Amino acid sequence: MRHVRGDTVAVVLAAGLSRRMGEFKPLLNIGGKPALVRLLDNVRAAGIKTIVVVTGNRREAIDDTVRAYQDAFAPDDAGHDISDYEASDFHIDFIHNDNYEQGMFTSVKAGIAYAAEKGSARALLFPVDVPLVAPETIRSLRKTYSQPHALSHLAANGPSDLPFAVPVYKGKNGHPLLIPSEYFGEILAYEGEGGLKAVRSRYDETLIKVETDDEGCTLDMDTPQDYEKLKVYFQQNDKDAGLGDNNGLRVGARNDSGVGARNDSGVGARNDSGVGARNDNGVGARNDNALRESRVFLVRHGQPEQHSGKIFLGQADVPLSDTGRKEARAAGDRLAALGARPARLYASDLSRAFETAEIIAKNLNVPVGPDKLFREMAMGSWDGELIEDIRRKFPEEYAKRGEDSRNYRVPGGENFYDLRSRVTREFYRILVEETKPGQDIVIVAHLGVIVSLTEELNFAEQGAGNSVLYPTGSVTEVELPL
Repeated sequence: MRHVRGDTVAVVLAAGLSRRMGEFKPLLNIGGKPALVRLLDNVRAAGIKTIVVVTGNRREAIDDTVRAYQDAFAPDDAGHDISDYEASDFHIDFIHNDNYEQGMFTSVKAGIAYAAEKGSARALLFPVDVPLVAPETIRSLRKTYSQPHALSHLAANGPSDLPFAVPVYKGKNGHPLLIPSEYFGEILAYEGEGGLKAVRSRYDETLIKVETDDEGCTLDMDTPQDYEKLKVYFQQNDKDAGLGDNNGLRVGARNDSGVGARNDSGVGARNDSGVGARNDNGVGARNDNALRESRVFLVRHGQPEQHSGKIFLGQADVPLSDTGRKEARAAGDRLAALGARPARLYASDLSRAFETAEIIAKNLNVPVGPDKLFREMAMGSWDGELIEDIRRKFPEEYAKRGEDSRNYRVPGGENFYDLRSRVTREFYRILVEETKPGQDIVIVAHLGVIVSLTEELNFAEQGAGNSVLYPTGSVTEVELPL
């Protein structure tokens, strides 16, 4: 197929060294297919007709994989296609980047140079380690400049000043990046630090953010922990995983109250879907049947010392109260009664959580270690302040938080999705690197941490009332989605 000038070209970056992963990322197995093939499937399903794969490290392996992929869609001897696509419907080129060891930006330049030479109107930039971006997300980006938010920009600035665009999932920028041809020359000429990010950041004020419910556009696999999480996500979402069409929703949670996690007060959920992550590439590999015997217990710290009024309590270090110590002892008794088998306890290093963990550890006769990644959400300049004072001093900002509490970010702090990203990455690191089959994971932390992990492992967002579901000193059991 000949590339038509003015088309959109998909640039797939597959040249890297995969140092942090320890395995070659483009060929990692996701549901029986290499990650690169998963990405190519999604790009083609979105209707992109021209794809260029930028190679570098292990060039021959990439070439062989892509050629085999193209051959699968070639006409048979009778002249009929063996796929649902016409053989002429797509075309994949290769660009080899001799300078790939100098960093990703050299591969970006190689791909953009190809797009410029072909006269493409725009390029969609796909890192190969974000392979599960949904076709609908890609289609939405392609339509960006026909949407009202873009048309108003074009009316004010003209067609020679089109903005960059990215998909956004719950406040977090994802992939691919849509790059209009107006910026090709600037990208190719840039020699400073920061690479593509430095060029794009010059235009942050006009960046178009396309809202999506596609978490896959934000899931990369830089590390074995990321890979483990990505496989779990694939198993719960994709029809190839044998779950059928679930309309983009993750499935597998069952609960007894319509909420989300099973805890010591009888409220909650279990995942009985029987599906999950299995590593076929030696990265964090384990025996799934044995790991199914492992359980996850989330303990909310005991009651902290009380203030004269309600405060925004994030990472301000408020000590445990006497009531909180009693709750901690009760939590230890509860874990012992449940037969918890941790090798150690993981605890937020904030004193109200860490002291709770120390009390529980004595009951279970295991060590406990501080982990700052399990701290509560950072509340920035509001942390430790009376809620009434903040409402009086900053009425507009307080109202914004009330309207969208999950996306709102206090100056200098985090929003809920920042917290969830931090917490879940650390959880998967512990699961992959430190948990042996049959060992339980016990995490002593805060309300936001518990909500983040129960939503992650039960594949569903929870509504309001979390402080009732997870009171101080509560023990919540969540099954691994395996």
